[in-house]
Amino acid sequence: MRNTLLLSIISSVLILNISIVVAETTEGDDPIGDLIHQVMTERDPNYRSPAPTDSFRVWNGSGQSHQHCSRYIRQDGTYGPQGQMLIREITGHGHSSDRSSVFLGSTNIANIENVCRNYYGLNRDQRINFWVWAFMSISWVESKCFHPNQNIRPDDPNGISAGEFQLEEIWKEEAGENEQGETLYAGRYWRGRGCNAIQPRVDGLLMMNPDNNIPCAVQIMGTTVRNGGLYHPNQFWASMRRSDMGGAIINRMREFPACRN
Repeated sequence: MRNTLLLSIISSVLILNISIVVAETTEGDDPIGDLIHQVMTERDPNYRSPAPTDSFRVWNGSGQSHQHCSRYIRQDGTYGPQGQMLIREITGHGHSSDRSSVFLGSTNIANIENVCRNYYGLNRDQRINFWVWAFMSISWVESKCFHPNQNIRPDDPNGISAGEFQLEEIWKEEAGENEQGETLYAGRYWRGRGCNAIQPRVDGLLMMNPDNNIPCAVQIMGTTVRNGGLYHPNQFWASMRRSDMGGAIINRMREFPACRN
């Protein structure tokens, strides 16, 4: 009995330590994250996400596949590197940590049930799955899940938009520091700390780096959802401004299986 209890304690500490490492990992493939998903799947069979539906297929040169959207959710329901980054942001372990309560708390989100009718019946893991699915929906419409041929728009109204969520590349020179000693940039830092964009440029652009793009997208979504609901005229992404819910993003969000139960 004593040996069993000791083994259980050691296993719990090991899983906690690995989780901390995962929370601090911010780019590239994440083998430790894959291990966490494997362990969690063995402990909780509901932890995996539903596989992406056919509407997330992208032309890859020889046919349509889920290749690019597997950066978020793979066909076996585990998360790709971008999906794991989103989880860190959504759960409050990333740069946009002050928005986690919007996604996982009891916040009354305007019009959410029009998109996911069972939203308030989802448990914590299902809500995480839903929001990763929701961001994958945005990414599919904005950049075909970070497709190399569709991840930069040079002629948007506010200049260049780039990255998987097509965020504006309008970052300026450094603008001092905040009270916590963090470097401020005179771009969209006013949206919140998730949009500080302090990670290196990729292909000459800050928003091409997922470590800048993903936290800012979560910060933007968390703020707009908190202030006006999931879709409304002031949403950042144009396809989510339509009151008739006819936008391509909303249509894909509604395909999340647990929303229809």
